[in-house]
Amino acid sequence: MYETKPIEVSELSPGQPNGHHLLAGRFDLIKDLRVVVDVVVGRARMSVEEFFALKQDSIISLDAMVDEPLEVLVDGKLVARGKLVAVEDNFGVRITEIAPAGAA
Repeated sequence: MYETKPIEVSELSPGQPNGHHLLAGRFDLIKDLRVVVDVVVGRARMSVEEFFALKQDSIISLDAMVDEPLEVLVDGKLVARGKLVAVEDNFGVRITEIAPAGAA
């Protein structure tokens, strides 16, 4: 059985925190974390019936124009926009715009 003891907790008044930022200058602590990067060309809305009617060679029309920038998402959050490029035999994205803080 555990022994319990009463404790006194002092009340703190809200205020500006002082001292150093938690990760200030410590990028090395998080630099190896893995994130999911998605590049979104466009989106389409369709009914379930339309979806199940798709066959090989079907075409899904997207809501994006050919010259519109692609969206670059990190863990589902918009971080940049860019243009589709070819990198040898693969597709790539050239970043053309960094999203403002808080964009989503």
